[in-house]
Amino acid sequence: MTDLNRPGALALLVALVLIAFAGNSVLTRAAIAGAHIEPMAFAVLRTSSGALALAAMVVWRSRSLALGGSGRLGGVLSLALYMISFSVAYVALDSGVGALILFAGVQVVMFVGALWARELIPPLRWVGAALALTGLVWLLWPSGATAPSLFHGAVMGLAAVGWGIYSLIGRRSPDPLGATAANFILAAPVI
Repeated sequence: MTDLNRPGALALLVALVLIAFAGNSVLTRAAIAGAHIEPMAFAVLRTSSGALALAAMVVWRSRSLALGGSGRLGGVLSLALYMISFSVAYVALDSGVGALILFAGVQVVMFVGALWARELIPPLRWVGAALALTGLVWLLWPSGATAPSLFHGAVMGLAAVGWGIYSLIGRRSPDPLGATAANFILAAPVI
């Protein structure tokens, strides 16, 4: 495990996560917009392969996999909403625009979740949320031929809601890997 107190360790990990998230958008856009696969087939393939990989990790770690648990229905439904919406949105959105909508939307959902839970929100976080929301509105504002599709932008917004809710549910899990594996296994047939 990396010592996060070492200079640059946290920045490196954040950069790696951002590259992985951006790569996810680029690969999805390339597959779907290039007509290599239909959006729903891609969502099923992505969820099923994730379920297999996660199940293997959990079984290797603990020799057992529990599919039940607190928050499971919400986790499965929010994951399915994210997977389906993410795939459909990339029919017409550029990967950069889609990623911006997704990341900003997830942050808005997480911010609302913090308000809902009555967490104390520092002033700087309010400023950051206002800037993110302003940027999202500016990005989606209809401005000629360069404006992204409002329909597909809204669908990516639904993906953000799904991912945000999934994250809020998941942060309460005592076993994040096991819960994620169970959610993927149960979401695959739903999708």
